[in-house]
Amino acid sequence: IDLGFYTRTWDCFMNHYLSYYWSSFHDDLKVAIVTLGWDEAMWSDESDTAPASEGKFWIDLTPDEKAAATRLCYFRETWDAEPITNWNTAVTPDGPLPKD
Repeated sequence: IDLGFYTRTWDCFMNHYLSYYWSSFHDDLKVAIVTLGWDEAMWSDESDTAPASEGKFWIDLTPDEKAAATRLCYFRETWDAEPITNWNTAVTPDGPLPKD
């Protein structure tokens, strides 16, 4: 079945690079991940801790953290793990439209 994803868009929008090894990140992605507080041990599950950003809602992220999360293809609804039925926008061929 063709869902319209390329490997790169799937990795970004669907799994947010969670399946990547630390050593496979290019500098742009690594900067975003480090900005969110991750280090190699945490990313590789060699640590029992997670960065503070993981416990924050989108509204509580700093501007730099929001920019980093956006680079990893998160937006408010996906970062906050909102059900898609609650999202405030619909995407049309002309771009996003508000629900109300």
